[in-house]
Amino acid sequence: MPGPPAPWSYVAVDERRLTSHRVKQHLADQHERQSQLASLNGDTQTQPRAEELPSSLIENLESKEFTSRPSAVLVPLVLKNDRDIGSVIVMTRTMSVSHHKGQVSFPGGMTEPTDIDSTDTALRETEEEIGIPRNAFSVIGASTSVQTRSRTSMITPIIATCSLESLEAITTSPDEVAELHVIGLDQLLAPDCYMSEIWDFGNLSAIIHMYFVRDSQGHPVFIWGATAHILTDILHCLVAPSFG
Repeated sequence: MPGPPAPWSYVAVDERRLTSHRVKQHLADQHERQSQLASLNGDTQTQPRAEELPSSLIENLESKEFTSRPSAVLVPLVLKNDRDIGSVIVMTRTMSVSHHKGQVSFPGGMTEPTDIDSTDTALRETEEEIGIPRNAFSVIGASTSVQTRSRTSMITPIIATCSLESLEAITTSPDEVAELHVIGLDQLLAPDCYMSEIWDFGNLSAIIHMYFVRDSQGHPVFIWGATAHILTDILHCLVAPSFG
């Protein structure tokens, strides 16, 4: 059945903007709420359990199994000046990868034993898959972890910004990336580019987010699943100029 409108639908089109400062504050608010919940539950773990994740962020509602097998993705936000975010980078995976064949996703993958943490995983995978070196990114922080339906794995989204100039370093891995997309924020936030549906899974239901957009080359891109959930969470940071 049809879901709710975009969270930013109340903001005038010409006032829709996203800043790195607001994203940082949003992540801090997320972590504070998680800490308060853990404190109320007497749980000292910083990683949220599956049942604590917002239903809009859980794709794996058909399964009662939960695993903490770690993976991470980088959400590369491209700055158009020193504070305003102008676009986001996603990619279409090849049909030869092990998981998410042909799907649009953020760069990322499973944590390796040599990785220091989720941030290290996300930056390493990004450099391997799309060629942008880790020192080109300024990491803002980690967002709420997501469990996907197709993999028994918790994905930690790492949010980071990079400059327009850093896009010159892009060299995609032919084994993993079929096409790379730079999608303008104006595309993601344009009227009629976003829709949602409510999917029922037995005694549970969830809002499924979807984006029908075009990248900087004019190619159509369909974003849904965990990638769309992560993206929608970040776009909750959308602020009109009067809101700071």
